[in-house]
Amino acid sequence: MRAFGFSVESEGALDALRTRGTAGRAEVKELDEAEKQWCANGFATVDPAGNTVEFFTEFQEWAERPYRAYTPDYIVHPFIGTPKYDETLKFYTYVLGFRASDYIANVTAFLRSENRLHHSFAMRRAKEREIAHICFAMGSLDQVMRGRALAVYDKVKIAADMANHSASKSIAFYIEDPKHGPRIELCN
Repeated sequence: MRAFGFSVESEGALDALRTRGTAGRAEVKELDEAEKQWCANGFATVDPAGNTVEFFTEFQEWAERPYRAYTPDYIVHPFIGTPKYDETLKFYTYVLGFRASDYIANVTAFLRSENRLHHSFAMRRAKEREIAHICFAMGSLDQVMRGRALAVYDKVKIAADMANHSASKSIAFYIEDPKHGPRIELCN
């Protein structure tokens, strides 16, 4: 994965975030030309774990949703692992302004941004840098169950089956196919 991207509600919020990044001594970079064509404004930075993080306003959206036989609505969150847990946690909370929703001991942090979800970014202590999983929101519990049925039919490994996330009130399952990237979480 090349970068994590977050949509910001306004130019003012984007400017404030850029100022926070600069004040926190984060390297603030312009988006490359390929990304600029999909949004009104934005910038990128790199977190202490080495991940590129992009922020933008007015991200291009379809006037009409594409055909939805089976398509996620949006990305809920990336979940990373890093040996630089403390530095990365400080970067997201103090520099970028994410707020903590929950912690599991001193090992995992669930952070939220302006989207009002329980968490829009999660991280854990790990020996090596990793993308533990990426969560996609499906349109309904029925679509989550259809995704599970397709995984079973296609013999894709189900890494964790039918989890009830009480904090976010969602039902999810996780698939794992190492040749295609990190674990994928589908939730309602």
